[in-house]
Amino acid sequence: MGLDTVDLNAATLRGIPVIYTPFANANAVAEHAVHLMFGLARQTLAGDEAVRGSRFDIRDSLIGFELRHTTLGIVGLGAVGMRVAEVCHKGLDMRLWLLIRSHSCQPSILSHELILCVSCYKNPISSRCIPAHL
Repeated sequence: MGLDTVDLNAATLRGIPVIYTPFANANAVAEHAVHLMFGLARQTLAGDEAVRGSRFDIRDSLIGFELRHTTLGIVGLGAVGMRVAEVCHKGLDMRLWLLIRSHSCQPSILSHELILCVSCYKNPISSRCIPAHL
């Protein structure tokens, strides 16, 4: 993400302003990621397709799960990943596995015993959802 795929010279020649705003939509992206997690947990897409296809008998087979008190593994602790961590931990009491590349992890959200910071290279992960914000 960023400006690495934008031809800045071509944009400048055409008078097209290019603005880099890396944190402008982090909250919106994080909220959308959590929204998608709810949809997966409750099998919303399958239910929608069943209703649109008049297959009402499928209702009993669409048993979802609650996200509250489950474990969430997050790959990528930038602005979006940290916001997802905050929303899921504070709002849903989820246990967090924050996967990092280095051996040191110091985000402010780590001041709770339900949050475990693990190295991607040394520890396997077992979670209901693993969003990757890279």
